[in-house]
Amino acid sequence: MGCWAANTDSPTANFQQLVFVDTSQQMDIQAVQQADFKPMDYTHKLDFSDSVVWLKLEEAQPSDSTVDWYLKFLPAMLTEATVYKQAEFNPEEWVVNTYTANALALPLHLGPNPSHSAIYMRLRSPLDFRMSLMVDAKDKIDFVQRRVDMFVIMVTTMTLLALVLALVRLAIKFNWLSVGIASLSICIPSAWISCMGMLPFLTGIDQQFFHRVFPLAMMGGMVSFFFIWMVLATQLFKDGQWTKYLWIFFAALALVWLGGLIDASIAMLLAENIYRYGQWVCFAVLLMQAIQARHQLKLPSEIGLFVLLLLFMLTPYPSAANLFKPFVNPFGLGDMPMISLIMLLRTSLPLAVLVLTAWTFDLLVSQRVKRINTQLAVTQDALDKESSRLKLQKQFIAMLTHELKNPLMASSMALSSIRQRLLGDEPSLQRVNAISYSLDEIDGIIERCSEIDKYEQGYIPVTIEPFPLGVILSVVKNAQTSERIYSIVRGCDEHQLVHTDIYYVKAILNNLLNNALKYAVPETLVEFKVESKPHGPQSEIVFTVSNEVPPDGAPDPDQVFQRYYRAEWAKQQSGAGLGLWLAQSMAHALGTELHYTHASNVVTFHFAIKA
Repeated sequence: MGCWAANTDSPTANFQQLVFVDTSQQMDIQAVQQADFKPMDYTHKLDFSDSVVWLKLEEAQPSDSTVDWYLKFLPAMLTEATVYKQAEFNPEEWVVNTYTANALALPLHLGPNPSHSAIYMRLRSPLDFRMSLMVDAKDKIDFVQRRVDMFVIMVTTMTLLALVLALVRLAIKFNWLSVGIASLSICIPSAWISCMGMLPFLTGIDQQFFHRVFPLAMMGGMVSFFFIWMVLATQLFKDGQWTKYLWIFFAALALVWLGGLIDASIAMLLAENIYRYGQWVCFAVLLMQAIQARHQLKLPSEIGLFVLLLLFMLTPYPSAANLFKPFVNPFGLGDMPMISLIMLLRTSLPLAVLVLTAWTFDLLVSQRVKRINTQLAVTQDALDKESSRLKLQKQFIAMLTHELKNPLMASSMALSSIRQRLLGDEPSLQRVNAISYSLDEIDGIIERCSEIDKYEQGYIPVTIEPFPLGVILSVVKNAQTSERIYSIVRGCDEHQLVHTDIYYVKAILNNLLNNALKYAVPETLVEFKVESKPHGPQSEIVFTVSNEVPPDGAPDPDQVFQRYYRAEWAKQQSGAGLGLWLAQSMAHALGTELHYTHASNVVTFHFAIKA
């Protein structure tokens, strides 16, 4: 158990690896010999941070007593190791050697074991981790060490290439995917360099500081990976109802990463659990989002990115079982071309995945931009056609208005001539007056349609200017000469300035007054009231138009301002159902709103303008 043999002629030992965790941290070598050691399981973490871990090496079968034995720890995350070997000529004495982090990062010289007795080691580390180790002759250990070094250098080289790729993409155009790739490309080699004991060699940093570098780099890799995943998922499902909640996991990982600055061991444990269980939550949420937003998975790049996101979430969390051991076994092979191929594939895979991710992301953006441009071209073509149609419609309405005005004017003049020849008591005079009224109604409808067309075409812009209230009232009075309208001015000064557009106010009031005169009970009065009311630190001028209607003549309050709406009773009168809609639209343009109330067969419309 625990022998990693190279394909050489050197002797091989089969050392059994046993472990005991001293939670008291006080036991000495005499007490430890009586302790209950258990076979070491490299898939489980050892409690280094709160305990002292004792390692016991026993030869399962006696070997050559003259061989110099060497020990290699993976990962190189021990800060101190004390080795206890029985003296060759006095089994009651112990040869004790203590090693620091820099020495433990390299193959550790154990020396010969002529008595074939157990070797004890007292191990310390500030972090809990899964430990794997091998004991063998120097040439085999050096063989593995060289391949470990070569692997780390290849990983570093490949990730640095990914970093260059990300920086080039950022220089061309900023995007969050490249930020995530750049961060991941820094964290991955930092984690490998620190845990493989190459900090002194590649960076000049003492290996004892690995517990500062490794947890932050490892958790930073998780944060970066999840950030890349979220950027891709967010880009794939725009405004996704489910995926947006997954940012909670990213925030949790980021907070744990910050917590690693205080207590790295607890932070690593939390990060592992968040990542491990968060994987399946993300996997399930992504599937639900895909079911809900199936219409966003039509392009080949969209489908490819969706599959890529699912595969990313199926990747197991890095541990000794799937991180170190699969690499260590091939390192012990003697077939150099085969091991070189394995290392090349393993180290180039992250770069290939990152390049594939960036390419898929760019392809997705490109295809979506192309689709949007196609849709924009179709929309622009439709807009051009609609613009041409509206232009023809405008020309038609202008022509129709002009052509109808002339015969209406001629008819009015003819009726006026006829009226002058008729005596006041002739029955024909009533028919002439009725015809004249109908012509005025038609003329009013034409004028209103023309006004609406100008308003919708933007030919009547809003111009806010200060006007004396008296000028506004005078304009409205000159436009409305009916004796049925009686005015009430309360609490207002005609010299008081009102900031508004006088054309819009005139149009709104004309529509309200015309509407009231037309649909009020015949011969009843229409009330036009103007009053000043406080409105916060300022005051406002409130315009109110009220009239009496038959019992069933009030309009529906939910539809009164809708275009073309007319109450059943109002259909007895001519009209197009546009007056109140136009008045409300103009009120909104002025920053106010028409309000409608109905009580005791009296309908009231009012709106306010700030003084």
